[in-house]
Amino acid sequence: KEGEKENIALMQALREAAGPDMQVMIDAWANWGVPYTLRMANLLKEYEPAWIEEPVQYQLHDSYLQLKCESPIPIAGGEHEFTRWGVKTLLDQDILDIYQFEPVWAGGISELMKIGALVSSYDATFIPHVYVPAASAQIAFTLNAMTTPMLEYHYILGEIYQFFLEEPTKPKQGYFYPPEAPGIGITIDEEKVQTEKKLTFS
Repeated sequence: KEGEKENIALMQALREAAGPDMQVMIDAWANWGVPYTLRMANLLKEYEPAWIEEPVQYQLHDSYLQLKCESPIPIAGGEHEFTRWGVKTLLDQDILDIYQFEPVWAGGISELMKIGALVSSYDATFIPHVYVPAASAQIAFTLNAMTTPMLEYHYILGEIYQFFLEEPTKPKQGYFYPPEAPGIGITIDEEKVQTEKKLTFS
């Protein structure tokens, strides 16, 4: 009960700070169970969170399906699926409201484009999870904006991971704009590179 009270107080403070128009999300880090998730969802629904991210262990597909059917708050997940075949399994089972496949873990640009096309064929929503902000944001620019209406961005980690880039990817007034530079728009700032080592495999 103490944990529930703390979660409610935290959500209330977050909503008050963000105001009524800003979206807020809950990330449970796969530490909740089905009963607790449903209980918290009903307790927190008045604060209108956009979703609960990965409330239970990612392998528990039946649990996710139950949560999707019974939770008053949308359920998000999928960051631990690394191939389009695993993605297809989730989509076939229709177990999530929002799919959060991770661009860096998913296999790079080519694989993510295939995943994005697969998601669009199911009319599902794909909001990429972010592990490495710079690469994730750049790769996500290759996706369909209709299927992928939003990008996750970590301000603190974004600054750290993009230290070596000439032009870090940052949102402007809440929006990302595709880079105009060639390729995916990433250029290393050579002046920030103090040492370098060429890796060989032999």
